[in-house]
Amino acid sequence: MALFTKTVEPDTAFKKNDVVKATMDLPGVPQGTIGKIKVINRTGIHLRLANEIVYAASQFEAKVMLEKDGLEVNAKSMLGVAMLGAENGAELTLNIEGSDEQDALDTLTGLFETNFGKEVI
Repeated sequence: MALFTKTVEPDTAFKKNDVVKATMDLPGVPQGTIGKIKVINRTGIHLRLANEIVYAASQFEAKVMLEKDGLEVNAKSMLGVAMLGAENGAELTLNIEGSDEQDALDTLTGLFETNFGKEVI
């Protein structure tokens, strides 16, 4: 996914320092991998699970971002993952970009699909 910024005039509907983000397909620019995952742990993403996410994401060179309700955080940051406040049933988006993005996606979705190796109650 490529991002670009656009300078806007002060009299437009944007505030002075707003950055406009848009996605577009550009030849030769990696678009990244996007995956949707659902939190099935009954207590949501608490600190132990956040640690497992960070550990798994950190094994890859790819940039790994998690998004919930418009808040996007670095999945390699314990504080970032904890800030999501992802409760049971929350739907998260994984945005992964890099040479090993498919492996990262498979590993992280596997964690969620198997409830981090714990029985689903």
